[in-house]
Amino acid sequence: MVSRVLWQKKYRRNSILSLLAGYVVFTSTLSVSVAEEMSYSFNDFGGIGLLEMRTARFSPDGTIAVGVNYNNQETRYFSTWQATPWLETTLSYSDDNQNNFGVDRSLDVKIRLWDEGNYRPQVAIGIQDAFGTGRFGGEYLVASKRYYDFDFTMGFAWGYLGSRGGMSNLFRLFGNSFDERSLTTSSGGIRSGSFFSGHDMAFFAGAEYHPPIRGLSLKVEYSGVDRRKIVLFSNAKRKSAFNIGVNYKPVSWAEVALGFNEGERVGIRLTLKQNLHKLKFRKWFRDSNPAPILERRKATITEDPKAEINASIEGNDVVFDRMRRLGATIIEITQEPGNIIFKLSVLDHNDADNLTLLGAILAKYDRVKLYIYDRNKKLIREYNTVKFDTIGQLAVEKFKKTAVYQREKNSNGNTPALKKITAQAAYDKMQKAGLSPISISVANQKAMVRKETGPYFPETKNIGRAARILTRTMPDNVEEFTIISEENGLALSHVSLLRRDLEKANDYQGSPEEIWANSKITAPGEQVEAEEEPYKPQPGMAYSWGLKPYLLTHFGGNDDGRFRADLYAKLYGALQVSRQLVLSAELKQYIVGDIDQIPIDQTLGIPKVRSDISRYAKEGRTAIDRAQFSYSLQVDKNIYARFTGGLLESMYGGVGAEVLYRPYQHNFAVGVDLNWVKQRNFDQLFSFRNYNVVTGHATIYYENTRYNITSKLSAGRYLAGDYGATFDISRRFNNGIRIGVWATVTDMSSDDFGQGSFDKGIYLTMPLEIFWYQPSRDKMRFNFRSLGKNGGQMLDKSQSLYDTLSSGRFNRIEQEWQEILD
Repeated sequence: MVSRVLWQKKYRRNSILSLLAGYVVFTSTLSVSVAEEMSYSFNDFGGIGLLEMRTARFSPDGTIAVGVNYNNQETRYFSTWQATPWLETTLSYSDDNQNNFGVDRSLDVKIRLWDEGNYRPQVAIGIQDAFGTGRFGGEYLVASKRYYDFDFTMGFAWGYLGSRGGMSNLFRLFGNSFDERSLTTSSGGIRSGSFFSGHDMAFFAGAEYHPPIRGLSLKVEYSGVDRRKIVLFSNAKRKSAFNIGVNYKPVSWAEVALGFNEGERVGIRLTLKQNLHKLKFRKWFRDSNPAPILERRKATITEDPKAEINASIEGNDVVFDRMRRLGATIIEITQEPGNIIFKLSVLDHNDADNLTLLGAILAKYDRVKLYIYDRNKKLIREYNTVKFDTIGQLAVEKFKKTAVYQREKNSNGNTPALKKITAQAAYDKMQKAGLSPISISVANQKAMVRKETGPYFPETKNIGRAARILTRTMPDNVEEFTIISEENGLALSHVSLLRRDLEKANDYQGSPEEIWANSKITAPGEQVEAEEEPYKPQPGMAYSWGLKPYLLTHFGGNDDGRFRADLYAKLYGALQVSRQLVLSAELKQYIVGDIDQIPIDQTLGIPKVRSDISRYAKEGRTAIDRAQFSYSLQVDKNIYARFTGGLLESMYGGVGAEVLYRPYQHNFAVGVDLNWVKQRNFDQLFSFRNYNVVTGHATIYYENTRYNITSKLSAGRYLAGDYGATFDISRRFNNGIRIGVWATVTDMSSDDFGQGSFDKGIYLTMPLEIFWYQPSRDKMRFNFRSLGKNGGQMLDKSQSLYDTLSSGRFNRIEQEWQEILD
């Protein structure tokens, strides 16, 4: 006991003096860093660092990188995500080429403790292989400071990263629990008992130099790693503690590196990276041009048949105004004795519309020659007629039935005839543009539109295109447009914007920001009704269908040890019986893959709820993935419900109910879902197996609107009858990409669960329309997880109520507002 006290006093004095001396020398000898931000590079393990060791530097917020590092001993694949400005996460898979250790999976995290100052270094703390087998498990505390073109790093490391030793572990002062480090295991669980533990720790240091050559940097480090002291690598021969390397970035999104480690190992690394905040996609489909915004007339229109031609070029001339509103452009006007000649250009050719154009001109002039050209200047129709012959009278009558004429005759916009005609015109144009209107009403200088979400992924783009059409059809006195977006009978958003702001933006005197400043975003609800009877055609069943890809991925455990995937083509369809009731189905066809090679779990005594994944993949090459009904409703102001039944996913069918409490003005929500399901047969058609279970969860949601981070905590009963909880945290970017990580812990024993001890994974979702042939609200999901586990398995429903309502949230609309004029 006395010897231990004496050791602690001596150790405390020597360690603290060493740390203080190192910090003083490190900070006092370095001057203020250059103002220009340096570019930092990745290390062999996939994080921002030198070669083997990490630095305290981070990528710009939102950066995602994938890469591979190869040397003569192992190949490591990694993916790194800068989740927030202060959190770096790295998922890696290493394949040992020399010792036949197989594949090792690990998850690394690094947290910034404080930023760099004039004399203060940037400091970070990190854990390597936190959720892995512990083969490369280590922890570190590191500081970095810039001096002109140099970036210096020093720190202390434990575990694999501190295997060189040489210093007694500082954390042993806090208790005996830090004396011994847990041995490496193959469980894949959390190594909480090993963090910052062990008899020794190691000092490491290094620097990265950026010469005048653009994109080039040179690295040198004194490493804390000595493989000879690790049992698994006892046959290694390390000749030097110093590593050197060169890193080169030929382009902003890629870097290559060459390193010489341990005095004998040569490694090469390739990294591809992109910042998700700045990433903009060039869609593959050809987007249709939005309806042009039409500005209102600047003066009162009068019908004077003696109007002079030389005054007709003005923008407020009645004919010019009529042509603009009818979607035509006047190319040329000339005059002959007793006749006037018009040449027009139209985007779409239609005989009925062409006759309307003729009537619009004849309503002002008695005799007209009219030449109509398409967008390629090709003549498509020619008229030479007078107002009082058969064609002329038919044309004028057709024009008088349009909203354009009614607006001229009833400029105050209050007559029932005008309201009905303009609402019908807007409805028809929206229907043609694929905006799926439900109803349109006009009253008291306001127009209100109810429409289904879509067709484009950002809902603000759909709102903007609907508003554009309203500028072309609504009476001049209508100043405010209110657009309510719905999905399956649930109102998602309630957006009101001013017409004059759209007109200013069209005339380059406004912007999306100015439109936003005058717009109102209010909580949607069933109680929002039109002030007058809306225009609403006879309701009928609507259907939609399409084709999309589907990728099922598997990052295997230690027995399987490899990445596997299946690629399917999915044919999907939906029949909207009513606003709230939808029938939908998805048929899938296998294209290529090897999911059927996943070994079957042989654990006895637990239900095989997912472990037969290989049989489902092999026997369900052509199958029904889903076939279900869904009925949604808003129970109260902030309470929503949904009932589903049918073939709910590829392995289970049954019935279920979900209730969600989500106040519109708050960042939290609470939901409960309950399902009775029965296991489907391996061919995934209409037959079932004997196993059935009641499963369900209560979920708490919280959204950090600053970083767009959504956290979910679900607790309940899983498919195998085990009870536990799932934590899911994800971040969404303005381009629609979402990256998340989740983990599930249940009361199933580790022996029954198998390798990994608990279920976990990383996922990435992307808007399907980014790389698809048409606009789509669907998302593609890529999972990085191990399939075939039985513990902690949830029902794979198509979409939760929370996700359905998310597209209409205030912060989502604000972030996507730049799309309002697209």
